[in-house]
Amino acid sequence: MTSKMNHNKATTQQRSAYKTANRSVFKQALLPLAITALSYPGLLHAQEQKAANERFIEEVLVTTERRTQSLQDVAGTVQSFSSSDLDDLAINSDFTNLQNIVPGLQITNQEGKLEVYLRGIGSSDSDFSSDPSVATHYNGVYLSRPRSIGPMFFDVERVEVNKGPQGTLRGRNATGGTINIISSKPKFDDVGGYVQIGSGNFHARTMEGVLNVPLSDEFAMRAAVFSDSHDSYFTNAYGSGVEAPGAADNSAARLSFLWEPNDQFSAYVMADKVKEQGSGYPGAFSGRALSAGYDIEDLDDPFNQYFRSAGRMGNEIEGIASTLSYDFSDAVTLEYNASYRQYSFYNANASREWQLGMVYDGAEGVVGSDAESIYQAYQDEDYRNAGPASAFPDRLNWNDTFYQSEKSSTRTHELRLVGETDRFIWAAGVFLFNESFDYSSQEIGNGYFGYSDWFEPGTISGFQDGLGGENRGDNSSVESKAFFSDGTFNITDNTRIKAGVRFTQDKKTANESNVKYQFNFPAELFEEFGLQVDDSTNPLTTDLVLGSNGFALKGPNERSLNNPSICGELWNRADVDAAQCVNNRVVAADGTVTDSVPNKDNNLDYFLDGIESFGVRDNWDEFLLQNRDQIDVIIRSDFYNEQYITDESGNSVLDLDRSNLTHRLSNTVKESYVDWRIGFEHDIGDNMIYGTLSTGTRSGGINRPIKLSDGEQLAQTWDPEKLTVLEFGSKNTFDIMGNPINLNASLFYYDYKDKVLQSLVTVPNSRRNCGETKTDQCTDSFVFSENSTDATIYGLELDGNVLFDYGFEVTWNASFIESELKNSSVLDTRGGDRVVNVDGNALPNTSKINANLSLSQKREVEWGSIDAYKWTISLSHRSKYYLTPYNNKGYAEDAKGNQISIPLKDMVPNNNPALADTGGQANGLFFSDVVPSYTQVNMSAGISVGESIEIDAFVNNLTEEVYSGKGFINNDVNIRFTNSPRIYGVRFKSSF
Repeated sequence: MTSKMNHNKATTQQRSAYKTANRSVFKQALLPLAITALSYPGLLHAQEQKAANERFIEEVLVTTERRTQSLQDVAGTVQSFSSSDLDDLAINSDFTNLQNIVPGLQITNQEGKLEVYLRGIGSSDSDFSSDPSVATHYNGVYLSRPRSIGPMFFDVERVEVNKGPQGTLRGRNATGGTINIISSKPKFDDVGGYVQIGSGNFHARTMEGVLNVPLSDEFAMRAAVFSDSHDSYFTNAYGSGVEAPGAADNSAARLSFLWEPNDQFSAYVMADKVKEQGSGYPGAFSGRALSAGYDIEDLDDPFNQYFRSAGRMGNEIEGIASTLSYDFSDAVTLEYNASYRQYSFYNANASREWQLGMVYDGAEGVVGSDAESIYQAYQDEDYRNAGPASAFPDRLNWNDTFYQSEKSSTRTHELRLVGETDRFIWAAGVFLFNESFDYSSQEIGNGYFGYSDWFEPGTISGFQDGLGGENRGDNSSVESKAFFSDGTFNITDNTRIKAGVRFTQDKKTANESNVKYQFNFPAELFEEFGLQVDDSTNPLTTDLVLGSNGFALKGPNERSLNNPSICGELWNRADVDAAQCVNNRVVAADGTVTDSVPNKDNNLDYFLDGIESFGVRDNWDEFLLQNRDQIDVIIRSDFYNEQYITDESGNSVLDLDRSNLTHRLSNTVKESYVDWRIGFEHDIGDNMIYGTLSTGTRSGGINRPIKLSDGEQLAQTWDPEKLTVLEFGSKNTFDIMGNPINLNASLFYYDYKDKVLQSLVTVPNSRRNCGETKTDQCTDSFVFSENSTDATIYGLELDGNVLFDYGFEVTWNASFIESELKNSSVLDTRGGDRVVNVDGNALPNTSKINANLSLSQKREVEWGSIDAYKWTISLSHRSKYYLTPYNNKGYAEDAKGNQISIPLKDMVPNNNPALADTGGQANGLFFSDVVPSYTQVNMSAGISVGESIEIDAFVNNLTEEVYSGKGFINNDVNIRFTNSPRIYGVRFKSSF
């Protein structure tokens, strides 16, 4: 087997070298398309006969089945893109742009989290226990968290996209398919490398540098560095006082080593480090614009939005991975893959007013015509300090920001035994995975204030409980182990059968906590502190500030206090005193008042302990500490159930013993399942037909406890999704009139069981008498996942390319997909939490027509110092799709409680009263989830000067199409996450 593998390796290297050499001639330069078509006709004519004689389709080598194969020999739907391809197609370093060249692929950046769908299979769950349906691999190593991807499209050898279940071959939970990013490895030939710099709109700056050094005939090193920065793609409709979020400043470095001391052993080690910084990836409140009758793409400028403050985002990723292989004989090879990867993510969303996002005709009636002038004036510090905050419009004075942090560390180990004989190729192995995960999230702002005579006469309550309060997950974990085997057997020289099986065991443990804060103040404290209370605003304006520039929460697992007193559903002074659950008011039987609950952390100190630093304008800390003996801090939690006891009269009453109430919850799910595949391949001359039947499983997960308004407790876990896929296809290579053509086709059918859908559930928050006491928004929204439906997906996919004279090439890839939900029971969170049947609707994020078409030309020339030119025009089209299973339909109940369909416009959202007062009530179009069809155009062109200089230019999204890839839609919000606007730039590359 050694000779065969070495021959295969040598052949691969030769082809790779040839491919690199062939393409390097055409690298990256800008020439107008008119010049490429019209200039030097005599030269083109002179080269015509030579070009015609040399046309052939370059063989593309892939490793989608864990061995090197020609793309045309893989029995499945696979696309592969080299580094040069990514540049030519204007993908650049943005992972989300990959969706523009792979039909049926959708990638959305939701606040730094990448969500991937492929042929309608994907996951939008945000919880740590939710695994991606489409697995991303980095040099074959499974990445469990999309946040750990970072900018990877630098010094890339190729990117492979494989559709359908892959569990018997690689990774974990690869139900929808895999994306494998393969970096360039060290080479044993000469010292070499390149430096590339670029510039573009939005003050974009890029730099990439690579150095390859053969340290000996057996040992080589390769180093690569990358940086990419740009200003925000958004503008702030309030004016220039506060920069809009969306700016980025990313950098990465990669160091790899390859050691091959003999023909039997090979060791590859790679380490990388990534740092992402910026002002976040904001979603936009879109409901009111939609309600006014505007589709997002029809707005004058969808990127002009209202922001009260810019966001902040940071992510540090680092990892190390190795692949060791040893040939025991000509027939057997042992391969060991190991990796460690960690990331630390932090995000503070840009502050917005609830439901106010994109600018549309009529928005000035909602915002107020003088908003910009007042906002500009407020940027002046003297103006700001001259009077009370109430002089500034309530919507702009408000400080509320959602903070979230994550820390993850993963370890993977895979041991594979691979064999090959004349008729049988097989592999068997074991896969081990372990992850430790911590997170924290909390909305922090000035506070929701209202009069609280219901608690104690003469008091004002302030709540810090937005978006569910302070949530933390410390020392949560995921463990997985799997045993797998896969093989291909040659029945004849032309016919092969294949089969594989995988057994998986998963264990997920969530250790989480939740607290919500109520601060109860004697009303006179505000005046004594020099603050004014304005009860004309909603909520009350108190001049207390929390969350200004410089504010930061403590990160995951960084608290020093972890044992507060939980009061639960106690809402008056007498019950709170009896329960002895407030930080500074424990009343003993003799009337003695002590300042803390025995064996508990002081609640005020517990709140302060969760804060790393206060902002430059914050005064909450001084106010709390100066008046700590007069302020009650009452803590509640979603993670407990009140207990009732029988009193002396036989009545059921609330148990006031708070000692056993906790703000913590642990939950564990364990699962085991088997996936398999069987198939055949048959050669017909140089062509092949194939068929595959395979299964895939996406493991279940854990929800936080959620109670609906009627008291119903939603499921705290969800079960695994199960997918069965039948696919028949053919791979064909032939010539027509001397033009070489690849033409591939596949028919596929997916049977999807227990599909998990994500909802944004609206529940009442913990504020007492909300709506009557100036506490503004009276609900919280939580992400909830459940097994809601079955589904079928079927379709046809076509791909291929053809070469013409003069270096012209046409490449196409199209998929036609039908999807249908079945046996559905979906929680409809729009206008009430009712369960609806959505049978017959299409799967979210699934277009019926997905097509990519590109026309390119690459030519060697003798135009003075210019040796070659190239250009590419690519088009990506998607027909309309929906972001939710509701498919833009309205549902209601008749008098008998039966489900009926109604026009979407007739549904009623929960209106922000401040906006409704000035801009009118929003109608049911607020809930729109349809994304109209679009066609995106990318272009690039470039020249080569000599053997080492390349110059090119590109434009991504030429016609500036705008479309949504993600939507959070419920009774309160319609938050859309959109693509990037038109991006263009130039690059200069020098190789050595």
